[in-house]
Amino acid sequence: MNKAERVLVFGGLAAAVALAVGARVPIGAPHARADAPHLQPASGVATLDTFEAMTRVFQSKEYSGPREAKVAELNAILQPLRTELEELSKKFESLAQDSPERAPLMSTGQAKNQELQTRQQGLAGQMDVYVAAQIREVFGLVSKTARSVAAAKGLSVVISSAAPDAFSVNNANEALQEVLRRPVLFGGTDITAEVLKELKVEPAPEAPAPPTP
Repeated sequence: MNKAERVLVFGGLAAAVALAVGARVPIGAPHARADAPHLQPASGVATLDTFEAMTRVFQSKEYSGPREAKVAELNAILQPLRTELEELSKKFESLAQDSPERAPLMSTGQAKNQELQTRQQGLAGQMDVYVAAQIREVFGLVSKTARSVAAAKGLSVVISSAAPDAFSVNNANEALQEVLRRPVLFGGTDITAEVLKELKVEPAPEAPAPPTP
């Protein structure tokens, strides 16, 4: 079987493993936090790195475990069709170039490949819905914990903002995202550490210093 035939008929075999890719994608890459500047806290106002807190919870075993199980469940649904394609591919390769069986097998392989792609897209949509539900749940948990921590400190307002420190990124788009994560430039009481403690998750490791040009 030449390369073009292989891609046309059995290309779904390579694509089939893609279901798990993206299904375990976290909310975003973890960001290291630095201690907030020693400024006088604004009365009644707290700040929380919501993105950091949600990322830590989302990547915890409590959420990553069920997410991995869901991926395995959806991949199991596709496995019979993947196996069928593999068997068709092996049989196709075993035939002589002039065998009359090659044309019917090619037609069957194309149909099965299309079926695999269609089913895979549908299951990827299911995974997306599952992950979205987890994100909503994590946000609710972080929000509830932030209210509790803030109330214990006598703070009535919590603003979502990363610590207003320098950040270590070397990509313009990422740098802009980091700026947008910091609507509060100074002031307020940073409760991120206390919220992470209440959530029983570890903060991100310290980010390495950017390379010297």
